[in-house]
Amino acid sequence: METGPDGFHRDVRQWSRTIFTVIFYLEETTAENGATLLVPGSHHFPGIEGRLYVHDRTRSLLDQALVAPMPAGGMLVIDSLLIHGIGENRTDRTRMSMTIGYHSVDELSDVPNPKRILVRGRPVYEGNDNRNG
Repeated sequence: METGPDGFHRDVRQWSRTIFTVIFYLEETTAENGATLLVPGSHHFPGIEGRLYVHDRTRSLLDQALVAPMPAGGMLVIDSLLIHGIGENRTDRTRMSMTIGYHSVDELSDVPNPKRILVRGRPVYEGNDNRNG
């Protein structure tokens, strides 16, 4: 199973903090133009972090990926721990989509990211204001 440049991944890392990811398809996606690939049941697998690329160690897992073609205007909602990726686009067409990921407020980075918007709650402060010593 070939994937695009981002490889397979999860959108969150913390088992206790997963919520969901929503993908809005602005154009039709097919197996030929790079539809989303999903590894069924992978949201239950422990100990998998970061990007996963197809190689000897991951081939048996990632070869189980299913293609999820979607019409323009379609929407896919997945558990943020589900391993997924973008399929290879073998056409000269685009496959535009927009992703919205909902995460626990303490999953956010300490570094401000203009692509992430806090919709509820307050960021968890993990600094140390006691500078004696």
